[in-house]
Order: sequence, then structure tokens, then C-alpha cells
Amino acid sequence: MDAGVHAKITLRHLGDKAEVVAEPITGDDIRKLREDAHLSQAVFAGYLNLTPGYVSQYHLARRRITFVLRRALGDLFLGPYSA
Repeated sequence: MDAGVHAKITLRHLGDKAEVVAEPITGDDIRKLREDAHLSQAVFAGYLNLTPGYVSQYHLARRRITFVLRRALGDLFLGPYSA
């Protein structure tokens, strides 16, 4: 299967490989990312367009990590998604 045949890959094409599940991110994981980048909660929050209070709530596991936050973390640490 080459790029000319299929513009996008669907689950039908993946077969058994379709069971790819992302590892859950915990508040401790977010704290480690932030600390490894040497960012304060306020600066980290600014990059993610959040308040420092939200970041604190994620650290303390009082808020669930959403897909949107996970995507924003990926964009921040891995670079923006390019289609």
C-alpha cells in the first residue's frame, strides 16, 4: 500500500495493530514535565493557556487530564501537530 493508493489509513487497514492505546498521564507526570523544563506553574500555565490554579489541580489529581490538555502538552514538548 503506497501513499498514492490511500490518502489516509483507517482502522480497517490496521487490522490487529488497531489496539494502540495511549498511556494515561498522571498529575505527577505533568509535574515532572514541568520541572524537567524548569518552568514555574505560572509560566507552564501560560504556555497551555490555563491558570496556575488549574495546573495545581492537575498536579494534585483534582482534575482529569483531557484529550485537549494531552494534545497541548504534546504540542508544547514535541512540537505542533502537522497534518
